[in-house]
Amino acid sequence: MVPIRAAGRDGKNKWFVTFPLRDKIVLITGASSGIGRALAVACARRGAKVSLAARSEGRLLEVEKLARESGGEAMVVPTDVTNGKDVRLMVEKTLEKWGRIDALVNNAGFGVWGSFDQLPLDVVRKNFETNCFAPVVCSQAVIPHLRKQGGGLIVNVESVVALRSMPLASCYSATKHALHAFSESMRMELAADRIRVLSVCPGLIDSEFHQNRVDVGCSVSHLGVGFFSNCFLVIVGHGPGDFKLGMGCPG
Repeated sequence: MVPIRAAGRDGKNKWFVTFPLRDKIVLITGASSGIGRALAVACARRGAKVSLAARSEGRLLEVEKLARESGGEAMVVPTDVTNGKDVRLMVEKTLEKWGRIDALVNNAGFGVWGSFDQLPLDVVRKNFETNCFAPVVCSQAVIPHLRKQGGGLIVNVESVVALRSMPLASCYSATKHALHAFSESMRMELAADRIRVLSVCPGLIDSEFHQNRVDVGCSVSHLGVGFFSNCFLVIVGHGPGDFKLGMGCPG
């Protein structure tokens, strides 16, 4: 076990120690690219069994291959997290294969960048469906199983804009603020069931999410997605709370 330094909820750097993932069942949404892809491979490298969920089956198969080559086990579950039936099947298939779910990582999401007064309402609704409502539905689908097995872990991948909004990111910031509020209430409500709830708030991460973003008149620094995934696993081993990772973290 190797200690790694990351920022805790008080904004100060702290040293955490990774916890063993071998044979743990980890269900990751948005696993076909970016943070989800890197995290899936990092978990597999530590011996976890990873259930990979996203819309693109072809890209998930690529991640499955990488996960297996890294020493872990993986399965592909094509899923649209905004579709309740898909989410139920995602959970059922994971349980059918491995019998339990130790951790759910709500990672699926996308950004919307633009002036508030020009945002189409259908785009705002779609952003909330994916970034906020989908994690609610996914969490509600696994909580009964976590309770039955005596506990587990839910990780909500949020953003630093869940803590402080930014200009031209009003819609995306609002979705992450809402998810953060859910996380805080979930953390208190589920503690008695030994279900830990973590809020992870990345800054600017060098992934496809930000590579597809248009930056006008500015340059942006990013944290490497591989380094982020390692820090992420350190945080998972620490305990419930809020954690900020990346460049440009407020506080």
